[in-house]
Amino acid sequence: MRIVVIIQARLGSTRLPEKVLLDLKGKPVIQRVYERACKIKKADEIIIATTLAKTDDRLVEFCKNNGMTVCRGSENDVLDRYYRAAKHFQADAVIRITGDCPLLDPCEVDKVVEMFLSNNFDYVSNTQPPMLPDGLDASIGSFQAYEKSWKEASLRSEREHVTQYMRNHPELFKTGSVGYNEDHNGKRWTIDEPNDYTFISEIYSRLKGKKVFGNFTEVLSILDENPELSAINASFERDEGLKKSLIEESAICINTNFRGSGKLLEKTKLLMPAAASTYSKSYRYFCEGAAPAFLDRGKGSHVWDIDGNEYIDYVLALGPVIVGYGDDRINQAIADQMQKGISFSLTTVLETALAQKLVDIIPCAQMVKFVKNGSDATTAAIRLARAFTRREKILCCGYHGWQDWYVGTTQNDLGVPQSVKELSFSFPYNDLDVFETLLKKNHGEVAAVIMEPLSLELPNAGYLAAVKDITNRHGALLIFDEVVTGFRLGLGGAQKYFGISPDLAAFGKAMGNGMPISALVGRRDVLELIEQGAFVSTTFGGETLSIAAALKTIEILENENPFEVFTARGECLMNGMKTIVKALEMNDRIEFVGMPYHFALKFKGSDKLSHFDLLSVFQQEAIHWGVLMLGVHNFCLAHTSQDITDTLEAYEKAFLSVKEAIDNDSLEHVLKGGRFSPIFKRDRSR
Repeated sequence: MRIVVIIQARLGSTRLPEKVLLDLKGKPVIQRVYERACKIKKADEIIIATTLAKTDDRLVEFCKNNGMTVCRGSENDVLDRYYRAAKHFQADAVIRITGDCPLLDPCEVDKVVEMFLSNNFDYVSNTQPPMLPDGLDASIGSFQAYEKSWKEASLRSEREHVTQYMRNHPELFKTGSVGYNEDHNGKRWTIDEPNDYTFISEIYSRLKGKKVFGNFTEVLSILDENPELSAINASFERDEGLKKSLIEESAICINTNFRGSGKLLEKTKLLMPAAASTYSKSYRYFCEGAAPAFLDRGKGSHVWDIDGNEYIDYVLALGPVIVGYGDDRINQAIADQMQKGISFSLTTVLETALAQKLVDIIPCAQMVKFVKNGSDATTAAIRLARAFTRREKILCCGYHGWQDWYVGTTQNDLGVPQSVKELSFSFPYNDLDVFETLLKKNHGEVAAVIMEPLSLELPNAGYLAAVKDITNRHGALLIFDEVVTGFRLGLGGAQKYFGISPDLAAFGKAMGNGMPISALVGRRDVLELIEQGAFVSTTFGGETLSIAAALKTIEILENENPFEVFTARGECLMNGMKTIVKALEMNDRIEFVGMPYHFALKFKGSDKLSHFDLLSVFQQEAIHWGVLMLGVHNFCLAHTSQDITDTLEAYEKAFLSVKEAIDNDSLEHVLKGGRFSPIFKRDRSR
């Protein structure tokens, strides 16, 4: 049996920061604990298990410089930290020790280990009941017991206090306890408060020249000779941290039940292509079997699937939800309008009001045409550009919907006539040479240049201005596809943010906080062509519930500085993720792209593991711990700082699983569900 000692330690203690690096007679506390652990007879290896927090970089450096093996893991989910360390170092059994107990008695630990080995126990400790001084706690558990706890423990106290689940469920584990005749429970020999450090320092200073001491009876002798020492930290209670956790107890979100999703998915596959109305909402974009396939409801920044699992949502319906799910103010605006009617036989005053609002806030908007989705708006823009210029060819950059003129440039072009494909050309973002070459090659034939002004790649200095100048010099119209950037980068979109006004622009997604609405806005002389034979008309373009929702959404956004909120939340999340990645030494395999308000996680694959393989592992673990994501992170006003904290806690564990896959160059034993398998394939450049 391979027995591994795992010593948990970190520098981020709230009551006594950096306590494990405090000096004890010439050596830091952690080194004293490590030296004591080295005397445990049955220990095959000793590991320091610290966190991925940046604050623990110094601890890692000290341990490595002094010959101690270090393993990093989750900061708050200490059970996860222990389990992953045990798995990585192939432990059959784990001795748990805390790094703030420099009076640890190896002899007492040996007694616990002996009982464990002699009776085929799952878990043995010397704290049931506690008879030794606080600080001499020791326990040993089998790897199987740790694994079961890791899979099933759902309370925060059970994740933070490593063996709590085993103690809470004696019916699941064969447990034992080493007993003692004398009761020393009232003595406190651990370091958690400044007074504790003073007490331990006094003990070490009285070791009479010894580098180390034998067993805890020597400390008892010192206290008998110096009874005043016991009063230094006598006011503190035992297990204060555990008691606090129990008082503040709440369940941690662990999603493992997808039975309802699985059953309904099999039926839906027979009824709907890709079992979804939208490609990116299909089960193929998630880890089938280890992820939900159907959502039931949402509130604020959280959603619930049909099996009752809860998630912090960063997909946000692919971007439309900008205020939050089920916002009472927007719901009320929709309900009030519903009492009046939904669709009418003539234009309503709501359409005029929203059109005026868009003209007021979007730089290029002189007139407005309402439609229902992004593809409607971009296609209307293309038709008007062709009508205005009397040309047919289109240059495009980015994603612009599902209509023939754009899809013909992608790998998903089945059913698009060849003659249509020959009219559209894609060009790469930030490459003016390729762009201008395309225009010159098709001189006098290009009706419009349509592009996402900003996606996940930031524009080079002067790039957008140059695109506008070159486009207009060639007699073509510039169209900004702001279906994503509209309202997320600011109410005026990317054109206002960068100070570049296009001829036409398409807005959608976030305009109605989830209600189906989009708009084409732009120059009056171009949009007036709709009255002169450039046909753009939809029955539901003026549907009032969506327009009422859009008016209320914009009103809320005007009052709550959304871009500042999204940027602050995004920066906090992205910086926290970068810290974790750096601590795991994976900077060469993980990249963050985009701006904080809308950023993506990009994995760098290998010969055996692709980007999608690693994304699958990350997504699976994120979902398991209560976060719904597709790689790109959107934010809504309902996202809270607690959401970000909880997300980072989940992502710590997701990144650890990714590291395991990378280290083994395999998905075996890591990926439990299906692979992320996108249907849509991007540009086919010509």
